[in-house]
Amino acid sequence: MYISRVYLDVRKHDTARALHNLNILHGAIERCFWGERQHPLWRIDKNAGMYFVIIVSRSEPDFTSFTERFGLSGKEAQTKLYDTFLENGIKKGNIMRFHMRANPTIKKNGKRVPLNMKRTLNQQYCALDWLRDRMYANGAELVEGDITGYEDHRIKKDKETIKLISMEFDGYIKIIDKTKFVEALENGIGHGKAYGCGMISVMKAQ
Repeated sequence: MYISRVYLDVRKHDTARALHNLNILHGAIERCFWGERQHPLWRIDKNAGMYFVIIVSRSEPDFTSFTERFGLSGKEAQTKLYDTFLENGIKKGNIMRFHMRANPTIKKNGKRVPLNMKRTLNQQYCALDWLRDRMYANGAELVEGDITGYEDHRIKKDKETIKLISMEFDGYIKIIDKTKFVEALENGIGHGKAYGCGMISVMKAQ
């Protein structure tokens, strides 16, 4: 497994378009890999006013064309082996900080329905309940967690416009099943893992 980070230049026209329509970024990331289509996990993050994309993949990416089109000059794309951290950095009983962007939904009358941020009369099961249950199903106990961001996307694909609601979650978890949790780090969490959703990042709690 590999984990990569590429800084984005938001002043570029192509980058601005891609941030507005995530399908552009989705396609560009998939073209960084040769061979069979692998649907890597990715997420856009922002820190100190700078945007960057984090990618988790099974093969090593080639960001040559991607950085020419979207990359920030002077900031090289970084790719590292993820396996060492997955093997040695995750241990049962560890308390870890986490960050995740996801598309929390439930199935209702045969359709996927987005969840509210908080419980309402019409929707008792909310996004934070979903977070707790998804973490547990993937080998982690939610110690503390909150919704720290919310975005309503309109993604243009072919002649369709897809509506996607994504939420950012931050907090602390306790690892209860290393094997399941490592699988979640490799494969993502939640039903919808495209367009920058599903990836969970962790680091040791201070």
